[in-house]
Amino acid sequence: MIEEVAANPQVRNYKFYQTIEAGLVLQGWEVKSIRLFKASLRGTRIVLTPRGGWLEGLKLQPYKYARVTLEMRQQPRRLLLNKKEILYLLTKVKEGYFLIPSRLYWRGKKLKLEIGVGRKLSKWRKKERLKEKDLKRQTKFELSYS
Repeated sequence: MIEEVAANPQVRNYKFYQTIEAGLVLQGWEVKSIRLFKASLRGTRIVLTPRGGWLEGLKLQPYKYARVTLEMRQQPRRLLLNKKEILYLLTKVKEGYFLIPSRLYWRGKKLKLEIGVGRKLSKWRKKERLKEKDLKRQTKFELSYS
């Protein structure tokens, strides 16, 4: 069972060619805060090195009963990735692709982060996508009233 916790609103500006699932290393108060849906992926980014990957900029409201300092809230969270996945992502970044954290969700009792590997859409592609979406919405509306 998959339960989505947070989604990144910047996803619509990118075209993904592949998605990768990664786990996160979190402290207890962070997990409790995420269980209460107090997480935001807006402005997050992924930093990769040959030794591992980190998620920076994850915004968590502190758990009500935990003593949390500002440094603890702003620290990067380590991603749980295989060595093959890290090397694959590093080669994609060198080829000019972006790594976008697209959504945060529970898979059973484990918290997962979906990482999208893709490129940024140009302005005319965004407009084209919006036109298609509007046309679908309009035809659906007309069909429902006819």
